[in-house]
Amino acid sequence: MHGRSLAWSLLTLALTWAPAGYSQGADAKNDPTGTWVWSRELEGESNRSVLKLVNKDGKVTGTYRRSGQTVPISNGKFEKGELSFEADGKFNDQKIHAKFHGKLSQDEINGDIDVIVEDNSVPLPWTAKRGVDLDDVVGTWKLKIEANGDTIESTLKLTADREKLKGTYTGRLGEQPAQELKLQGNDLSWQIAVDRDGQKFKGVYKATLEGNSLKGNLAFELGDNKGTIDFTGERTAAKPSAGKNDGSSPKREEKSEKSSSASPRRPQPIVSLKGREEILTVHYAGVREVTFSIFSIKGERMANAITLQTLQAKYPAVYRAYRASYADAWATKD
Repeated sequence: MHGRSLAWSLLTLALTWAPAGYSQGADAKNDPTGTWVWSRELEGESNRSVLKLVNKDGKVTGTYRRSGQTVPISNGKFEKGELSFEADGKFNDQKIHAKFHGKLSQDEINGDIDVIVEDNSVPLPWTAKRGVDLDDVVGTWKLKIEANGDTIESTLKLTADREKLKGTYTGRLGEQPAQELKLQGNDLSWQIAVDRDGQKFKGVYKATLEGNSLKGNLAFELGDNKGTIDFTGERTAAKPSAGKNDGSSPKREEKSEKSSSASPRRPQPIVSLKGREEILTVHYAGVREVTFSIFSIKGERMANAITLQTLQAKYPAVYRAYRASYADAWATKD
């Protein structure tokens, strides 16, 4: 008991802050209705996908969102634990059609996605888990830690930039960034590190979201002292931007326009070529600025952002197929 009182006293001199996740209702174990999330590594960045489904007598409707683009799904079916649907989209003005198929097992879907670009298809493994949309997390969280008759209050503000979550905490030591901020399924975690007056404080926060409330625990280190303590929180959802009347985000669009003019263009895939054993993806960043990625038929990455010379030396068969394709003329045009 003395150790806990000491930990509380030390923590009172320091700070508190917290995380968030979301627990789906109890009815959805054998029903795909709800929100599903997954991430996939692409060009060194993790891209988060969000799928919202409604199942009614085996007919499934909903939306699929990735990279800020939301599209309705079609041909959705759920029969004997098997889920299937299709979705259309665009990438660099290329039309993309995707066919999803997976088996539902409580809070997880395991299957595959057949991504079709023109006459070429790219099979990818697919695992989705029940989770939350960022709209259910962003906003201001009022946090509380109560122990020994005392209460410590703090504020956590969460924002989203496309599918990336950002956060700041305001407590007794002022405003601090929420580091290692992660939203995985129903759980959100982050870390705080502060060095003040020669004393170092580190806090690792984990919690579960239940609607607009959260419960979690903080594991902290203050000097040579360590401990854990519970906290709770209530959320005030973020208000729509001024002038927002059509479902768009003016601030986000303004940032996008600014960054596109000030930052160099990132390499983007313009075509995928499927062979007997490999799939070649061509990335075009500008005139003669071309790199290549190679995947196995199962979707496993074999090479990433290699040059034309490396492609020729290490993958001669793929190189010859590329040189014989229309993609070569497009990617190296003057």
